[in-house]
Amino acid sequence: DILIVDNAFFKVFDFSLAKGNEKNALLNPEDIVITQSMAEKLFGEEWSSTNIIGQQISYNKDRILTLAGVVENPLANSHIQFEVLLSYKFEESNSPRPHFPFNLYQIFISVQILTFRPIGAKRGIWFISRFLVQSEL
Repeated sequence: DILIVDNAFFKVFDFSLAKGNEKNALLNPEDIVITQSMAEKLFGEEWSSTNIIGQQISYNKDRILTLAGVVENPLANSHIQFEVLLSYKFEESNSPRPHFPFNLYQIFISVQILTFRPIGAKRGIWFISRFLVQSEL
């Protein structure tokens, strides 16, 4: 499974890199991050004791991507399952229809509300919904 993400993925979700730098991973369109299980498939059982960051990985037989990180395997009870993370910039630069009119993406946002006094759940939801804009289809 492949997910197309931007580099904020590691800030929003609690996935840690076993190798690589979360701040730099997926900044470039040609970056790829793989799971530990995928690293074992590609580089063997000794992948963790070797320097595999920067290795070239063939994608669809016509693209060469650069390994920017190895992420811990997603937990089985997570609805976010993947073996490969590709940069959203890669998708933008390689899509045959970059402005495809249908929303085929899941979008997650991280919201932090700072307040000096407790607010109720209804007021918090109202506050968040006031600042979310729904796009027209």
